Amino acid sequence: MNKIEGTEKFFDLLEKSIIGVETINGSFLEKDFLKLCWFKNKYSNLDHPSLSIFYNNSPLNRNNHKVTYECLCGQINKIHIKKFLSKKTLVCSKCRETEEKRKKHSELLRSKDFKKKDNTIKKMSNEEEINSGETQFNLENYEFKEKYYHRNLTLGEFNQIKEKIVAVNGINVVGKEYIFLPTIKVKNQTKYSQFILEDENKIPFKNIMFKCDNCDDVFNTSRKPKNKINNYKILCPKCSLCNKTFKIRNLNTIFGDKIIYQSNLEKEFIKCCEIRNIRILNGPNINYDFKGKVHKYRVDFYLPKHNLLIEIKANHIWHRKQLECGVWKSKILSTIEYTKENNLTYKILFQEDIEEFFNLLRYSLDYGENHRS
Repeated sequence: MNKIEGTEKFFDLLEKSIIGVETINGSFLEKDFLKLCWFKNKYSNLDHPSLSIFYNNSPLNRNNHKVTYECLCGQINKIHIKKFLSKKTLVCSKCRETEEKRKKHSELLRSKDFKKKDNTIKKMSNEEEINSGETQFNLENYEFKEKYYHRNLTLGEFNQIKEKIVAVNGINVVGKEYIFLPTIKVKNQTKYSQFILEDENKIPFKNIMFKCDNCDDVFNTSRKPKNKINNYKILCPKCSLCNKTFKIRNLNTIFGDKIIYQSNLEKEFIKCCEIRNIRILNGPNINYDFKGKVHKYRVDFYLPKHNLLIEIKANHIWHRKQLECGVWKSKILSTIEYTKENNLTYKILFQEDIEEFFNLLRYSLDYGENHRS
């Protein structure tokens, strides 16, 4: 926070012209506690500091405050901080507009020789824009490039997760051919942004919808996919949360279905179903309310032939804590409503219940066949 060499004189005169600053809530900050300083925000992409107004050693927002200052002509003016800090001269717009200047300008506009300038900006083609962005990005210093790819995907990282992307910014991309554009020049402080090119349309690479590697559920995230990558494994919020407590795995059953499980007990149950030629699927996600917030409870398994939802439980501390705090009760109440609406039966099985469950299931099947015969 200091002055840049060669600007001291203009810097001091600009600072002395300040009368005060009006905040967004209407309060007025007196000149005694205001100071102009060069300052570089730690989140800024710029390589150099920028001029800021400090109040009690804290920088003021450039957009939400207005500066009242006195021009050399004695005129009192009020403008936004952003405009004040970009001033190149100490004079104001009013004292620059002399009668002689206005007269000359009027005569020029009336003259036959005056030709209006063509301010039309030629729009670049997609190819020109891509090449221009790549060229300019390659000229950036190493530190800038490193920071950029710290929060954005490289082309290699994108290729690793491309098959897991379902939609980009509301546009479905499954089965479509598109190109990833990692460094397109934009007109804001980030300088560059990422897009995909699909059928000549540039789509901002944000609001990504992914297919979960574990459960195949499709989920949306507004975050950069960089934050979701863990050895290129994409997990939905539910699988990601569970994965911190239990290691989530998946397998393909003899029926060709992909099943996720979190414990050896759940895997054993899946195998027991396969041995008995019982098709088993992942259970549904059921919304439940807890302390005013809506959460999702994923039932472990679904046996479609028997209209059964199965929850496998071990006497784990995680389950005991859910019982104590009331989460489990909320899950059960919502699940009961769900089963009524969908004509299903919900069963909770502990390890000691599994063998008896299959015996009863076989008995009900045998009884049903004999009764029909």
